[in-house]
Amino acid sequence: MLPARAVLLPLLLGSASLAGCFVDAPRLNATNSPQDLGFGAVSLLSSGGFSMDVPIEAYFLGFDAKTVAAIAEKLPPTVIEHAASSTDRAFPPSADTTPLGGQSLPASAKPRASFHVVDFDGATEAAFAAAAEGWKVPAVEGTYDANAAEAWLAARVEDARGRPLERAHPVFVVIHGGTSLGDHAWRYNFSHGWLDRLRIFGERLPLTVFDVSAQPDPFVVEPHRSPEAIAFGTAFGPTRPADYDWPLNATGEKTVAAVAQLTLDSAHWRFLKGPTFPISTKPCHHVTLLLAVHTTAITEALPGWVRAKDSIDVESLRSAFVNLTSDDVSVDLKVLALPRDDPVLDALAREGGATLAGLDVLRWYLDENFETFVMPRQGCEEYLSLLLWGDAATYASTGGISMYDVQRSHRLSFSFVPETKRVQEMYEGPGEEFVNERNESRVLWNWATMLYAHETGHLFGQQHPQHVSRVNEGLGTSHSFEAIYSVMGYQQDDRMVDFGAVDHSTWTMGRAGYSIAEAQERDLVGSPELADALTRLAAGDWIGAHEALEARLEEERTDGSPALPEYHFVEILDHGER
Repeated sequence: MLPARAVLLPLLLGSASLAGCFVDAPRLNATNSPQDLGFGAVSLLSSGGFSMDVPIEAYFLGFDAKTVAAIAEKLPPTVIEHAASSTDRAFPPSADTTPLGGQSLPASAKPRASFHVVDFDGATEAAFAAAAEGWKVPAVEGTYDANAAEAWLAARVEDARGRPLERAHPVFVVIHGGTSLGDHAWRYNFSHGWLDRLRIFGERLPLTVFDVSAQPDPFVVEPHRSPEAIAFGTAFGPTRPADYDWPLNATGEKTVAAVAQLTLDSAHWRFLKGPTFPISTKPCHHVTLLLAVHTTAITEALPGWVRAKDSIDVESLRSAFVNLTSDDVSVDLKVLALPRDDPVLDALAREGGATLAGLDVLRWYLDENFETFVMPRQGCEEYLSLLLWGDAATYASTGGISMYDVQRSHRLSFSFVPETKRVQEMYEGPGEEFVNERNESRVLWNWATMLYAHETGHLFGQQHPQHVSRVNEGLGTSHSFEAIYSVMGYQQDDRMVDFGAVDHSTWTMGRAGYSIAEAQERDLVGSPELADALTRLAAGDWIGAHEALEARLEEERTDGSPALPEYHFVEILDHGER
């Protein structure tokens, strides 16, 4: 059994990491080195991967200096020990396995958050209040344009730090509107709609903004009884609003404690988030979108509905995956007519979404026939994402699930689009106001593409903004961080298909960790390639750390061995072990 706290093997890569949190004037020295901001020496983990100090820049606007200093005192360096997972191949489940069950694995990156606090001055606060007068949304009283605020704050942060924002290292901005904004909330516009009554927004640009003076977000503070919420509530534990989910005063002990906890939580849920599944270290990625359409679906024949194939925006999906990874990604759409093209898949699809057992059978069938379904691209990681376009007899709820069979290196997901749901969501024609559940804040026809993006995003290692899996504390959930620019969030629903700057940052950091872990497994410790990777890592260059090893790792894989060695997955982590 792998110990819960892995042994560190220190490397001499520069000065010792910074030991605490800093409060700065509203302008940082533009000549600050990465080490000045909190990047520290790198250590290799015996379980594979790295540990190091990673700075989180936190900017505060609307608080007095005493309050910000008190918040900073409550932000010690914090180790983030997240866990990834895998899916068991065992089928059918036995007494030792569970349906859709898997192993809990230590993530390859174990960063230590080093908080770097910046207090904006009164002049910046006054300028923010003045600019906000032009951000009012006329249609909704007390609502302000969050996209405009995001752009304005990004420019002020760049002025303060003396250099541009970086997608690899997004920053956190906590604001308090004081009396200038009154009783207020925010509207954020996505590519396919908008959300109102928000307290958190951003990540289209490299920053996350949280307004602790805004009105509560109903999605966060009101109970959710959707099947997904119930299922995840069972798996991740009950969801309770945090102290910072309600309007706070600009000062006081309660504010200090709540905002400090908010900033600590931002490290876990956003900026240093671990992956759902181990991230591929291959040089390219190939996604096969498998669209299985029941030819008996009435909506495929009648006017007023878009056909299944025409509703999938392949180029938007490819662009989203490139935006996430900054890698070479190709996407193909493969269409099956059911039952003609695959009678077995047709039969499994009709009941597969109703029970865990049905889902497990469908997962097993896709796993067993993975090579039949994918359209492989030589040298690339393969991702298979199935969308079942059902008919009136399909018994399933809307949604999907993703899995990673590490023993076969199969990444696969499947989603369901029942015909009854399509009628409610997608019909356009006479009497549509009585038929569908149209919401003016959403653009129709993005639903199926969103399901592909979300579930395939899991295969790339992306987690929901509301969920984490922590090594020593188990599973956790918080809807507080959900309404950000990411297709992985439930709250934005089908209003977008893209990934944000924080998604990109956590993906590239995680991939660097798995590249280093693979180098360790292949006995490359001491090689010039690994030394180069660690030097780049110590400067926070996640992409460069991977690129330094990429060619050498490809050479080492000529024997046909997998990119992610099996040793990661035979050492099962026990969440209960301390």
